[in-house]
Amino acid sequence: MNLWSNIYTYGLPPEETEWVRRTFVTDFGYHLYEAEEFSDLLAFPAIGLFVQPHAMDADEREILLNFYHEAYAEDKSLVIVFMDEVEIPHVLADAPLFIYDEHPEQTAQVHEALAFCAGVRNRERSEAQATMADFNEEE
Repeated sequence: MNLWSNIYTYGLPPEETEWVRRTFVTDFGYHLYEAEEFSDLLAFPAIGLFVQPHAMDADEREILLNFYHEAYAEDKSLVIVFMDEVEIPHVLADAPLFIYDEHPEQTAQVHEALAFCAGVRNRERSEAQATMADFNEEE
């Protein structure tokens, strides 16, 4: 399992989860997981989150957006797709946060953003492996 290319869903009905699988996972080598608890979205590494905002209360939505702002906004290494309307703070206007619609242009943007995130994570993994190799050589 490649922990660096995970996509998580949260609160999606089965047909939306299947759409995510067909559209963003099957042909791209990503791994799809269903988050059982809200905290899973924060705890497990991912390049993409597809979430139903109404499955979260207002505090959880705020926590998720604050978490994104603090941990991912600078390098844009996480994509969040909200499957329904949600207010996105102005400070995150340029972030790869999407509100789902059925337009092919948006689907292409999400694909591009996920590929970018996967690239960032692969670079991080390579750097971590190189650091570990250097550390092992020093011993």
